[in-house]
Amino acid sequence: MNGLVSIIMPAHNSEQTILNSIYSVLLQSYENFELIIVDDASTDKTSEVILNKVNDKRIKVISLRKNVGIAGARNIGIQAARGRYIAFLDSDDFWFDHKLSSQINSFKDHSCVVSFSAYVRGRELFDIRKDTRASILKQSSLVSEAKTKLTLKDLQMGNPVGMLTAMIDLERISKRDIVFQNYKHEDYLLWLKIASFNQRYFFNYTDEPQGYYLEHVSQTSNKLKSAIWTYDVYRDGMGYSRAKSTMCFVGYMVRQIRRRFA
Repeated sequence: MNGLVSIIMPAHNSEQTILNSIYSVLLQSYENFELIIVDDASTDKTSEVILNKVNDKRIKVISLRKNVGIAGARNIGIQAARGRYIAFLDSDDFWFDHKLSSQINSFKDHSCVVSFSAYVRGRELFDIRKDTRASILKQSSLVSEAKTKLTLKDLQMGNPVGMLTAMIDLERISKRDIVFQNYKHEDYLLWLKIASFNQRYFFNYTDEPQGYYLEHVSQTSNKLKSAIWTYDVYRDGMGYSRAKSTMCFVGYMVRQIRRRFA
């Protein structure tokens, strides 16, 4: 369907946060969407929360009996998608209300295959129905990018794409090519592969924060592991030579240092 946005939301034991994520979708100013929630064999009350608290025909729930992990859950959601555009939102993050409309406009104005934006991050559990955008921005850390148009070469120097802000235009890439693989940085690997399919296309960035990323302690406590996972994306995921993988990895490290001290 022309203009329809398919939003993929994997969920596993998300009873404390998923309603906030869902409400942030339902409050979007752009209303032509479908929200596909893939309940990845949750053992808490995630499914009950969804069924008892939310009633909107644009929401589809896929319940899995066996846990397949976040990459597998996203892939299942993608296969069920009917829209021209595919967007992603995890069940502990949320969007601001003009996120979708802003990105639809960016596709109209630019020949890009992926659109993404700045976002904010923090460890506080905000309520999208009560906390204002201004108060959330004030209490959070901004994650931004310097360039507005990114090519494969830019992406090889590190991952600037916040998963919760990414939207893909299926008129420029086949849905069968959007597959998350079982890597720790599965999103980064996908962006590199998409950029390598057709180097005429680029990733378009806007600097207006469009969402909030809930930061968990476990995600930030081990930078060494994250660096190793990044090298694995270059060497094993993309199949680069040792020399090329090392070159990309050095670029990634330089980017990390600059972001840290910016």
